[in-house]
Amino acid sequence: MAGKSEKKNVKKKKVKSTPSNSIQTVKPVMGRPRLYSKKLADEICKQLSEGKTLTAICLQDEFPCISTVMSWLWNESEIKKDFLENYTRAREQQCEVWSDEVIDVADDSTLDETMTEDGRRLENREFVSRSKLRVETRLKLMGKRMPKKYGEKTEQTIHHVEDDNFINAMKDAAEKAWSNNDKV
Repeated sequence: MAGKSEKKNVKKKKVKSTPSNSIQTVKPVMGRPRLYSKKLADEICKQLSEGKTLTAICLQDEFPCISTVMSWLWNESEIKKDFLENYTRAREQQCEVWSDEVIDVADDSTLDETMTEDGRRLENREFVSRSKLRVETRLKLMGKRMPKKYGEKTEQTIHHVEDDNFINAMKDAAEKAWSNNDKV
């Protein structure tokens, strides 16, 4: 219908009559969810456990922003305590998925080389570098999130050498202390 402006989808709410209007228009409720719901929290944990990042999950329209999810984690209510436990478990499962992805990325050599028009093979350094970065990033995050399983192992070796001079000096000091106590 040309000439007529299209009406936007707005909710109308009846209010007490005023001299000018009996109906007031209210803007539709829009935006991301902010209130905690178990269903939403469970879906966040499910997607985390499948290897998705929290950033990628929260970019989806039906999910809250990251700051909202973080506030759910820091809230100490009993209901949200369950979310914290599930979130922690989902992050551990995420590391397991990433460990498989590390192998997949490292083994994928499909774009490592390209062919020139004259039939020579050229190394695709950009693809190789990107693959290396993807592997190293996942390994580093896995090591930070689950250090006992994926962290770098460090060993400490302590060598104890007995020094006869030091032992004799300690014995002499102890004998003097005991002999001084006997004089008192």
